[in-house]
Amino acid sequence: MKYVGGGPLSAGGKRFARGIGVHAPSASSWKLGGEWKELHGLIAVDDESAALTAHGSVVFRVRVDGKLAFESETLHGGDAPRALPKIDLAGAKELVLEVGDAGDGFAGDRADWLELTLQR
Repeated sequence: MKYVGGGPLSAGGKRFARGIGVHAPSASSWKLGGEWKELHGLIAVDDESAALTAHGSVVFRVRVDGKLAFESETLHGGDAPRALPKIDLAGAKELVLEVGDAGDGFAGDRADWLELTLQR
């Protein structure tokens, strides 16, 4: 997978073959049809942000059927990837993955949703 800046997804010095790279602010949504059990994976600011003047700071959010299911602390460029807690999707109709700019502007805010897995 390539990051929003064109390079491979990487965080904490490790490359990842699977994931979604976005620039904050961002929101991506999927219709689930009530067929999935849970979501899990990793979240991080992409290592690519280290080469920028602003190293990035983001907040990740997961919404299930419009309700906030998860909100991270502020993650910064250079931080190690964090585990996304298992998000309960039982019966859910819609999943939304959001990345916010942590309140300090969006310069360098290159965020990665890594190794995401939906389980039935």
